[in-house]
Amino acid sequence: MTNENVQLRHAPILMFTAAVMALMGLALAAGGIWLIVLGGSLYYLAAGLALIATAWLLSVRRAAALWIYGSLLLGTMIWAVWEVGLDFWSLAPRGDVLAPLGVWLLLPFISSHLAPASRAPRLAIGGVLVLALVVLGLSLTSDRHAITGTVSQANAATSQPATDTSAAGEDWVAYGGTGHGTRYSSLHEITAENVKNLKLAWEFRTG
Repeated sequence: MTNENVQLRHAPILMFTAAVMALMGLALAAGGIWLIVLGGSLYYLAAGLALIATAWLLSVRRAAALWIYGSLLLGTMIWAVWEVGLDFWSLAPRGDVLAPLGVWLLLPFISSHLAPASRAPRLAIGGVLVLALVVLGLSLTSDRHAITGTVSQANAATSQPATDTSAAGEDWVAYGGTGHGTRYSSLHEITAENVKNLKLAWEFRTG
């Protein structure tokens, strides 16, 4: 039995990690190709190929796997912020698997089996993960969906409460006229006698 075979026997978790990453990469790359055919983003194909490359390098015990994965993490973070900004609920799905997997690769039962032994690639991934935490923190301090505004005193004085069951007046303040959806207007310019004379004023086609 060769020394290499002995080492492989002592790193089953590394081999399992490589296999899982390869499957993830294949699935992501296949979906990425289909997305490109539909006119979508190139990111998913690139990310899938990076995962496949990382898996192969892990299987042959090369520390370059960490460099590839660190580049994937950094590229994903830049792409995510560029695409959705500092919005937590949009950023989370783009890194909720890749970031924990980056932490997994730094653990001793993975990184200690890679050659050449060097702290540089581990520090690179660690640095990207710290940067990701900073971006995460910034996204939690801002709410892109918050809507602030004011109501003028004149409108506040004349607006009907949401529970008003009377008919809508000049302002159709809710779907159905009022908060109770009565769909009735108190205006009397249009009557049962002259409604037949109404003509189309405008229309909008949504396709």
